[in-house]
Amino acid sequence: MAEMNSNWSVESPDMDECLLHLHPRDPIAIARCELTAGIELSLPGGKVTTRERVPAGHKVALVDIPAGGEVRRYGHRIGQASAFIPAGSWVHLAAVFDQAYGL
Repeated sequence: MAEMNSNWSVESPDMDECLLHLHPRDPIAIARCELTAGIELSLPGGKVTTRERVPAGHKVALVDIPAGGEVRRYGHRIGQASAFIPAGSWVHLAAVFDQAYGL
């Protein structure tokens, strides 16, 4: 596995270079490096363009996630979208609600 490096960003990466997709059912991936807005990412099923800056080590939506939709990591539910999350968006804590913890 490549080491995450928050000191650089990429211009036109493919998924293997800058994203870590942990499970095929996950609608998110982890940024291995900082992603700037407007980067087109090549994915196995197509492409997605980042809508905003995504810091290294944070989650980015690979598909549109509807409000109330499940957010999964490692194939397990980690919460639900508190609002619509468009593909290419930074998936941060404020965007995900966890009913178990009331977050």
